[in-house]
Amino acid sequence: MPKPTFFNISDDKQKRIIDIAIEEFTSNSFEEVHVKSIAKKANISRGSFYTYFEDLDELFNYIIIQVREDRLKYAKGLFKKSKGDYFHFIKKLFSHDFDAFRSTKKYSLFRNYIQYVQTVKRGSLKEVFFNQLFVSFKKEKDMEFENLFNLEQYRISSEKELLDLLEMTFLIMIDTYFKSETENLNKEEIISLFEKRISIIEHGVKK
Repeated sequence: MPKPTFFNISDDKQKRIIDIAIEEFTSNSFEEVHVKSIAKKANISRGSFYTYFEDLDELFNYIIIQVREDRLKYAKGLFKKSKGDYFHFIKKLFSHDFDAFRSTKKYSLFRNYIQYVQTVKRGSLKEVFFNQLFVSFKKEKDMEFENLFNLEQYRISSEKELLDLLEMTFLIMIDTYFKSETENLNKEEIISLFEKRISIIEHGVKK
């Protein structure tokens, strides 16, 4: 989380700093982003940056948490419509993300975050991202995964296996989206591709 001084500045100034940081982290890998560039574009001093954030890691993780929380606002309604079917949920979420993130390039932000986790933090999304997600969900009883999805219909016997499933499906979402850009696929084509890929996890490949 940012330092308390960040929340003492005006909402407009907070938004300007975050919007510029999102642009920097979306357009560049973590190693290519510099405090000097963000501070200059946000019209703040380098010293001011460090009164708001401990370092770039703290800023990047704060941004990801904000994006994740915004995404969950939509997902909460979708949970109920999915009636306990995780794969129905994830297919509908991908379709929503495709529309919501294409213009804002949020998928590039997630891709760069994956690279950050794997190369800078030398961890896995499961450890860095989804464990935190589980913690936030458990604060709300009706949002616990065992209440949201009928896990008995899947071969999942532990929270660890569920985290593996979340990590795999998230990585497939990111990879499929970028395939749409490199191959210039339209929405119908890319959703069809995603559903085929996710069905391999849902049903398996062995006859």
